[in-house]
Amino acid sequence: MIIACLDASLYFDPDNPPLIPDSMNSKHIDLLDFSELPAPVYFRYADYNSHEYASAHRHPWGTLEYSANGVMHMEIGGTRFMSPPQYAVWVPPQIEHSFYSNQPINYRAVCLAPMLCRDLPQQACTLAISDIVKAILKAKVA
Repeated sequence: MIIACLDASLYFDPDNPPLIPDSMNSKHIDLLDFSELPAPVYFRYADYNSHEYASAHRHPWGTLEYSANGVMHMEIGGTRFMSPPQYAVWVPPQIEHSFYSNQPINYRAVCLAPMLCRDLPQQACTLAISDIVKAILKAKVA
């Protein structure tokens, strides 16, 4: 399987400084508290308010990061990405990343075990996603 990344220069601003949320007005979010995924494919759903962030971190799995509503700002390996609802951001395993939202977002993620990431891009990138993938990511699973 080959996934083509979009031209990154269209989706991040290299002239902006790194994401450093204002600690007086920001809230840190809790990250997943396990070192291994409970299943090879793991879906994560969360709703975040304005000015919430995740500090720089890494994990052994790859993640397709998506904001169903609102724009998520990410810093991945020193590069800034934006994830509006028509795009997702791929974060390969073991790559340091953080995110910040300056508006409420409906966060969605598909976490993939390392063995499932072998044929996926080895660098972070922005991906256009289809309507069917958007529908799957927007639906909350009970």
